[in-house]
Amino acid sequence: MMRKNKSSLTVKIFLITMALLVAACSISVLCMAKYIPETYGSQLSERLQNEAQELVQELGECTSLEDCYTLVDSFSLEMDARVSINDQDGYLIYPEAGGKIDMSNDTVAVMKDEDEHSRAVEDELLSGIMFPFTIQNTGEGYILEVHGKSSPINQAASAIQETLPTILIGIFILSILCSFFYSHYITNPIIEISKVSERMAELDFSMKSDLKRNDEVGVLSESLNALSGNLEKTLHELESEIRKEKELEKKQRNFFASASHDLKTPIAILIGHLNGILDGVGDYKNAKPYIERSIAIAEQMNQLVQSLLFIAYVENGTVMPVFEKSDFAELVRRSVGEMSCLIEDKGQQLSVDIPDRAICWFDGDMMERVIKNLLENAIKYSPVKGSIAISMSQDRNANIKFEIENTGVTIPNASLPHLFEPFYRVDASRSKENGGNGLGMYIIKTLLESHDASYGICNTDSGVKFQFCLTASKIHRKSI
Repeated sequence: MMRKNKSSLTVKIFLITMALLVAACSISVLCMAKYIPETYGSQLSERLQNEAQELVQELGECTSLEDCYTLVDSFSLEMDARVSINDQDGYLIYPEAGGKIDMSNDTVAVMKDEDEHSRAVEDELLSGIMFPFTIQNTGEGYILEVHGKSSPINQAASAIQETLPTILIGIFILSILCSFFYSHYITNPIIEISKVSERMAELDFSMKSDLKRNDEVGVLSESLNALSGNLEKTLHELESEIRKEKELEKKQRNFFASASHDLKTPIAILIGHLNGILDGVGDYKNAKPYIERSIAIAEQMNQLVQSLLFIAYVENGTVMPVFEKSDFAELVRRSVGEMSCLIEDKGQQLSVDIPDRAICWFDGDMMERVIKNLLENAIKYSPVKGSIAISMSQDRNANIKFEIENTGVTIPNASLPHLFEPFYRVDASRSKENGGNGLGMYIIKTLLESHDASYGICNTDSGVKFQFCLTASKIHRKSI
């Protein structure tokens, strides 16, 4: 606890401020106690001397000693001073006769006026000043002696000495109070900011500084809150990116594992056929059927490899969509025409409802592959004499909506979310019989996402329907 108090900023500021206040105030009070009596005495002496000089001038204008006595009495009452008149020999003649003044005393100081020689005698307490003057009628010379009383100075010094301890105690107490409030006023916002920074160091951004100030501390508080918000946002974005990266790595591992699995079996079959043909044993003596099977397996492997390469090119940006303004309805008609023979071979019925023209921006090769893949899937998985319906529309904003529905087959609801995953098959054995490799829907998803298109697949009352929508504004921005 002691170490914590010593390292506390509040305690440090409190002690430093109190020490400075006590030192400054104490020095000021002690200096006042020392120099105020001296200054006061000097001012009294200076005033007394100036008034005495004016009195001497007035005495010089008098015609008798009685007039001088009247002026001296008035001066003594006004200045609260002791005034006397001496003759040339130094004997006191006013206020009463007395002994001769000793002019050789070491405490006597002689002062000269501009016109007359004046002498000032300074004792231990306050100045005594002597001025010579002459009465006009008689021409006799006298000496005016003025002594200021030291009691006001002594009283001031005594009062200061008596009140000095109380003043010093008051200064100490006031310094403690001022230092206490000052230190808390200075450090409280800093303490609050430090608490926020400590929470930020622990990656907890829930605490904010509530200081409402317009000074530098307020600016620091607002900056810290802004920094906290930016760090929190960046951290969430980073966490999101990390999750996406982990999901991508997981998908890549699953992708390569599935690709390896799909390639391993046909490669093993192909090697077996070739070894049997070379050895010429058993049924392999008739090599032609096995060569045909091997070629078919090689073609399936080639299709798989080509699909994998195409996906890799699209995902890593090697193959980028080239957007051109063209007729999407014509693209659908052409794709349907090229696939019509497969529909006829299975005796399936095809209905097409598309507008004459549907002009928009798209990559022709990519969208042609999407339409053909959808048609191929519909043909493969629809039963003989089933039906396939294609419809397309374009709204006033040039957005295109495409739908294809094949009847006679449904997809388990649990499988619907996984249809766009690579190598996923609802029925693996049936897919392989139809020559599927599980990448068709994944390729469709990849190409549609490159066009910022929305898409989805669902079961209907009569079969399965796939639909997608090309938003003209998004595609136009990507084409610029």
